[in-house]
This record gives sequence, C-alpha cells and structure tokens, in this order.
Amino acid sequence: MVNKYLSFAKNVGIASVAGLAVGAGAAELAHLVSDNKTLTSIVSTLGEYVAAYSVFLPLHARDNPDLYKDEQGNFKTREFVKDQLKLAGGFVLIDIAYLTGRPIITREFLESGFSPSQASLYADAISYPALIALAVPVAKLTGNIRSKE
Repeated sequence: MVNKYLSFAKNVGIASVAGLAVGAGAAELAHLVSDNKTLTSIVSTLGEYVAAYSVFLPLHARDNPDLYKDEQGNFKTREFVKDQLKLAGGFVLIDIAYLTGRPIITREFLESGFSPSQASLYADAISYPALIALAVPVAKLTGNIRSKE
C-alpha cells in the first residue's frame, strides 16, 4: 500500500510543477493582452488548475492498472471517472477556496508591483502547501488511493 501513496504523491508533485509553470506563463500572457490585474489573476488560476488536473489524471490512470484495466488490458473508463468524481467531491470545498482565494492573492501581489509570473508563483507559495498537504488524506478517504479490492 505504501507504493500507492508514493505513486499518488509523485503524480501530485509532477502535476503541481506543471500547474505552477502554466499558471506563471498564463499570467504573463494575460498581462500581454490586458492590463486588467483581476483578469490576469483569474486566467493564471484557471490555467494552473486545468493544467494540474490534465497532467495528474493520465498519470494516476497509468500508475493504477490494477484499478483501471480489465483482464484484457482495456481501460475501465467508468471506474476511472467514478473515482475522479469522488476525488473532486472530496476536494469541492478546498477547490472553492483555491479558485476564489488564489486570484485575490495573485491580484494583491500584482497591485504591489510584482511581475505577473512572480505574482502567480508567490500566490502559489501561499496556496499550494495546503492543497498538497490535503491531497493524500482526501484521496485516501475517497478511495483514490487503494489496492484492487
């Protein structure tokens, strides 16, 4: 079972790095298009959120063939989607806090004169520790970290 925890943590780490990079890049791109700091903050947050999940989901599926592949090696889409909906449900309050709080934090850094990418990364330095600390316990509670039953 330790292997499942390590695998999940590795995937969260990889997805987090991808999210950080996309969030910083999206902030810079949004700033090129508009001087609106609120828009830059929102685009950065949404880009980061989508990127992190887009990287995490295939890694999680790949690392759990015992859960998501049948005897013939076919991917069990229904089981995978069901698990990810449970995980999303477990994170709903955390995600709401992140999706509302991070843009506010990012905007404050922008208002203080930081570059868009710096503002994005500094906001992550505040918001990511809580997200990452809660990821494994929520995944365990929702059954995303488990062995084949």
